[in-house]
Amino acid sequence: MNGENIFSTFTKNDTCSRIDTCPNRSLFIGLDEKGRPMLLLVTQYSPEVLKSTGAIDVTVGRRKDKLWALTFSLNEPDLIDVFCQFCMDMAESSAHISSERKAVSFLEKRYEQWLKIMASGRKTKLSTERIKGLLGEMKFLQDFMMPKYGLKDAVLSWSGPDFAKQDFVLENTWFEVKTVSADAEVVSISSIDQLDTDVPGELVVMKVSPTGPKDSSGCTLNGLYKRILVKLENDPELRFSFKGKMLEAGYYPNPYYDGCVYRFEQQNHYEVNCDFPAIRRKNLPNAITKVQYQLSLSAIDRFRKGGSAT
Repeated sequence: MNGENIFSTFTKNDTCSRIDTCPNRSLFIGLDEKGRPMLLLVTQYSPEVLKSTGAIDVTVGRRKDKLWALTFSLNEPDLIDVFCQFCMDMAESSAHISSERKAVSFLEKRYEQWLKIMASGRKTKLSTERIKGLLGEMKFLQDFMMPKYGLKDAVLSWSGPDFAKQDFVLENTWFEVKTVSADAEVVSISSIDQLDTDVPGELVVMKVSPTGPKDSSGCTLNGLYKRILVKLENDPELRFSFKGKMLEAGYYPNPYYDGCVYRFEQQNHYEVNCDFPAIRRKNLPNAITKVQYQLSLSAIDRFRKGGSAT
């Protein structure tokens, strides 16, 4: 299965073929009785009744052979590219699960992760700021965290897509990654909790410039995503964890992101300790519950551990 329209070879309604990447699972793609692209799971275990949306129709039924059928059918033809990615992800992410019962449970939960994307369709393309932010976290994951802490600890420590306090959290330290324009003079802190902690950590500021596809030093979400997956190819569970985090962040491979290219100019680490000029919750009146603020990069330069051209 690849990124093309995987349903283009089907010409008759109510036909399907087994997905070859899942030889141990009865998972099929094809057209349902109404001619809609579908993903079909046949199993001996009764699936949950999942929520349908305007974009995708989910049905559960008992077949004549007493097996259960869980069917995902696409209602909106304009979303065929998203649906193809959905089908490929469902197949590839579950391929390593040997237990059929666990695989059914996994696919049900994986669908829930896709639900927001499938429900809102093309509007779910990430904004420019979110693209830059996610790109910075992925670049930091690949170039700093993986070499320093190893693949497993690096991926499992990444909590950014889960909207935790900091982007990367380990036992004795943490890293909060901010991606800004190359000429930025300030960095925005979106909540009190990002820098208010008793555990010392680091604020990492990645400076980027927009560039074009022909720039060999340029980076895209799709490119970094593929490179990280290659690094994780020998650990199916870690690949699943990483892909799940990306999905939670609102990303799935899309040609649109090939045109969003950035060059990383500089990476600076700032030591965040009790002396760092951050807003502390203990110093705020109880009536103040949410704070957003900006830090001057020149003013916090004395906390910089060192910069490196990327």
